[in-house]
Amino acid sequence: MEKLVFAALFAVSAFFSACSDETSSGNNSVYSCEINATLFSSPVHACVESYDLPNAESECKDNLGDMISILNGTVRYGLGCPGGVKTSCPMTKDESDLNVLIYDDFLAAMPCDQIMAFIFQSN
Repeated sequence: MEKLVFAALFAVSAFFSACSDETSSGNNSVYSCEINATLFSSPVHACVESYDLPNAESECKDNLGDMISILNGTVRYGLGCPGGVKTSCPMTKDESDLNVLIYDDFLAAMPCDQIMAFIFQSN
């Protein structure tokens, strides 16, 4: 199940970086995909944000939403992640700057390099 959460974070990172070619150079909006799920009876809450993705809404809601529903979770597309972050893991993927924000104790107990190593290994 832990790998499913990492797979979800990878999926979010992948679609954020896949859309980077469609960006406009003057775009200042932060696009986000917030994930809420339950893993081993513990809440899992993460959000990925980027300035690069004007067309990420359907990817977040449709494609990622299907994967997260396996964990009885939800995704929410928006313009920026909420406050209350426990861990922030900035990264660059396919020339897109992303920020993976962690809100729960389960994922926050892991170092960013472990989370990022899994994401890049799954690529």
